[in-house]
Amino acid sequence: MPTSWTRASPCRRSAALIVAIAILGILVLLAVSFARLGALEQGAVRSTVLSVRARFVAEAGLEFATSRLKAYYAQALVDTDNADWVRKDDAGLPLELSTMPSYGKDDTGAYRAVQIGRRVHGYSGVLSRPPDAGIAADGLQFVLDVEDLSGRIPLNDPNPNLPRMLDQLGRDIAHFTGRPDPVRGRGAAIVSFRDTRMPGKRFPTTVSLGAVPFLSPDERETLEGYVTVHGWADTVLVPKPQESEARYKNWWFDYE
Repeated sequence: MPTSWTRASPCRRSAALIVAIAILGILVLLAVSFARLGALEQGAVRSTVLSVRARFVAEAGLEFATSRLKAYYAQALVDTDNADWVRKDDAGLPLELSTMPSYGKDDTGAYRAVQIGRRVHGYSGVLSRPPDAGIAADGLQFVLDVEDLSGRIPLNDPNPNLPRMLDQLGRDIAHFTGRPDPVRGRGAAIVSFRDTRMPGKRFPTTVSLGAVPFLSPDERETLEGYVTVHGWADTVLVPKPQESEARYKNWWFDYE
């Protein structure tokens, strides 16, 4: 019985080859895309883990500092060169570059240090390395900068004299440091901005002074070193005056 064969034309074979190559190209692109997506997801997970660890380490550092201050409260009130809570770095040095942070000394009195790359960094404490955590053998370090805010003016103080206190602060800064007065008699305007524009009538941080439209960046930076948003009044050490307010109403003084 005769058999007939049908042979594909060269054009049809070429079209099939092109389709096969196109399909292979699409599959390669999909494979590369999925590989990149997986790498990005791994990077995102790693970044999240590091962020959470950093936050927990920072919170541990805050608890460490709080417990030390409570345990040695009487000594902490004495601001001397030997106070271990005082950070000894040059003013303006970022905390991450600190070599002499608060509580940074070991039992021998030397500052703890760890070398990262080519730079030596100081640290205040360390959390031990948990097993199988992918953390360096020397654990996780935290760096502290404890500041005494008792001598700063609390921006959220409801004291009606706060505008005058801020005006006087600006004049004192100009008189004692030679820097321009950052307040320039606008203490009442700063308090008014706080009460009318800030949520809860409070500055959440000193950086929030940047929202005050009439303060320049230099004025805000200067003022931040002399004010706080977490101030409190110790009524035991500083009792409320028992005498009439008339005796105290004119105690303000100006520098001409």
